[in-house]
Amino acid sequence: KQRVFQDQKISDLVELAISEFLPAEQRYSKSVLTNIFHLILVYLIRNFSHTQAGNANVSDLEILCFQVMNYIDTHVYSLQKLEDLAPKFNYNYGYLSGLFKRTTGKTISEYYYHRKMETAKALILEQKKTIGEIAEMLGYNLYSFSKAFKKRYGISPKTMQKSKKGLKKP
Repeated sequence: KQRVFQDQKISDLVELAISEFLPAEQRYSKSVLTNIFHLILVYLIRNFSHTQAGNANVSDLEILCFQVMNYIDTHVYSLQKLEDLAPKFNYNYGYLSGLFKRTTGKTISEYYYHRKMETAKALILEQKKTIGEIAEMLGYNLYSFSKAFKKRYGISPKTMQKSKKGLKKP
């Protein structure tokens, strides 16, 4: 009785597909179901394409911020300084930074720091690299890395690494 699909055509097709599983008419069920699911796919693709083209919920500024986040996420090891983002996006860094803050509520620096710490935590828990190697990969010296990590998580990287080793099953 409750609508699961917003598109009535898709809802009707799903209902039709379900009825094909009833034992009354089994003769051409496989063929009918194949055609029904092809139609559902066509309607889903059309609906998706239509909403993508006319999506007024996401502004150009939000898209730009998502692109900046994606760039940071994919270049967390190689990004030397945040000012390097400016030429990548053809904006002045000050403008880009202010826009990012207004749109996301965080500064680019806060986002970058957060991503670096999340990456560090994942690498520490993975236990394939030493803490020194992780610090170096993320552009820190060991002291500043340990200090930043402890500030973020409330424990040192070494303590987290040891607690993870204690959780390992023999």
